[in-house]
Amino acid sequence: MNGEQRRAYIRRQLHGSAGVSTAELQETLGVSMMTVWRDLGALERDGVLRRVHGGAVPLEDGAGPEPSFAAKATRAGSAKQRIARAALAAWVRPGMTLALDGGSTVAALMPFLPTDAGLTLLTNSLEIVRQTPAGVAVACSGGLYREVSGTFVGPQALRFFAEHRADVAFVSATGLDAEDGLMDPNPLEIEVKRALCKRAAKVVLLIDAEKFGRRSTLPVLGLEEVDEVVCDAKPARALAAALRVAGVKVRVG
Repeated sequence: MNGEQRRAYIRRQLHGSAGVSTAELQETLGVSMMTVWRDLGALERDGVLRRVHGGAVPLEDGAGPEPSFAAKATRAGSAKQRIARAALAAWVRPGMTLALDGGSTVAALMPFLPTDAGLTLLTNSLEIVRQTPAGVAVACSGGLYREVSGTFVGPQALRFFAEHRADVAFVSATGLDAEDGLMDPNPLEIEVKRALCKRAAKVVLLIDAEKFGRRSTLPVLGLEEVDEVVCDAKPARALAAALRVAGVKVRVG
């Protein structure tokens, strides 16, 4: 297993359990104890767990510090690239206006954007602005700046998205739940994400499979408000059924 696969395994072991043992992880994964602790450290920085003597315990949904954009950007990198390529091929056409939230999975689109297609980006993310390639127009909402996420929130950001229409909104989420839909922890980010989607003709969720079935503090959008989910693996049966009932298409990159 590579690092990304090991950390996905650890996440699965933590789900619904009291914790994981470093000794058991070392034996199961066939790696050194130092490698196990590095993986646990990366997941701790992502807000997934808390390291304790002899192992790690899961953080409750919405508990712990919010991971920074930089920390999230390093996780599931290859999966995010596959998702980005699939989403662009399916949804982006010349002359479109795209609304992008501040998630790291959405930011994975940036290196693959065509620079000769007359695209315009609308975003509340300073990271998206920084990564926008030459030849692509971008407008940023401004507002109250959140350093941890690199995004703008508050009344100014809400007005910006209320005044601008997009052909497609690409959004991310902390978790995707069969009952509550897209979920995130921060209410200020959530209200901007809702405003961003409201004025878009189509809403596309970009999400890696590690977040399937994961819950967070608050719902963002119901499943019925999403047109398509672009992901790196098929959802489990219950979530797949809920998406089908809601009329949401699933595209695996």
